[in-house]
Amino acid sequence: MQRALGLFAGLFLIVIMAVSGPAGAATPQCGDGTGQKATGKPIPLGSVTSMSGLGSFKEGSDAVAAYFACLNDNGGIHGRPVVYHAEDDQSKIDVAAQAAKKLIDDEGVYALIGSTSFIECVANADYYLKSNVLDIGAGVAPQCFQSKNIG
Repeated sequence: MQRALGLFAGLFLIVIMAVSGPAGAATPQCGDGTGQKATGKPIPLGSVTSMSGLGSFKEGSDAVAAYFACLNDNGGIHGRPVVYHAEDDQSKIDVAAQAAKKLIDDEGVYALIGSTSFIECVANADYYLKSNVLDIGAGVAPQCFQSKNIG
């Protein structure tokens, strides 16, 4: 089981690295490429990830946060920085549901990026659909693959 979790986390990180540009590039390939910090109205995004409990997929959220830091340091998205909120679902359904509600209702996230969890899709698939919020992440439950709002 640990080997499968490690493999899954590694594959997720490879995908993140692929979109962040070539390794060892002289200049970062993220954001508008201005080399200046983004200063516009922030774009709130988040994730609900198992960082404790049955296992940890924290590396996925950390990789996404690192990409957004690079993006923000290089002009953001049309001058707007991304504010990334990563919540730990503690591998508990009720905590995953609370985390999603906090991100959507309190933080006003437009989408969840990098959510990686055993149970997050089970807890939140219907809520994401009702809230019209996309979740681009990875999960193992069938709900992760059966909802039009989870990819």
